[in-house]
Amino acid sequence: MPTEGMQVMIEEDRYKRQTLLWGGEGQTKLAESRVTVIGSDHQGAYLSLCLAALGVGNIVLLDGESSTNGSSFLGVNTPKGTRSESIAHVLRLVNPQISVEAYPTNLESRIDQDVLTGSTVIIDTTNNVRSKELAIFFGREKSIPVLSTSSKWGYTKLQLCDPSENDSSYVMPMFVG
Repeated sequence: MPTEGMQVMIEEDRYKRQTLLWGGEGQTKLAESRVTVIGSDHQGAYLSLCLAALGVGNIVLLDGESSTNGSSFLGVNTPKGTRSESIAHVLRLVNPQISVEAYPTNLESRIDQDVLTGSTVIIDTTNNVRSKELAIFFGREKSIPVLSTSSKWGYTKLQLCDPSENDSSYVMPMFVG
């Protein structure tokens, strides 16, 4: 039940512009998708925000790094905990009609890959070569599209990983550090 002063937007109104663009079927595909975002630093946080605003029905956030004390995102004070938990809190406020899961872990081992199960798309926003290798390997193994993106000093690069290629540029080693 919404709190006083808070209004729940009807889904049809929320996504009207988008349904005019790609139709109801396209919006339904977004609502039924499960996108896993690895990394909740600036790039991952803003990417997740866009996914929530578009109405991606299930957003999974992986990031075990601690959020900064007293930090905020979009003017909302975020709770203490990991960055994934902090960003999840804000995404739920931005779009209460979607499901947001936060896992306080980094993609560092094969065991961590279990969280990727069920994803329709995987996006690695870290500057971590190992994380990217594991995401790409899992995507190839399960036929899930993987986007690899990194940023440093105002420069960002995004690549859609071709599952038939074994291209080392997908892990973006130039962004490490």
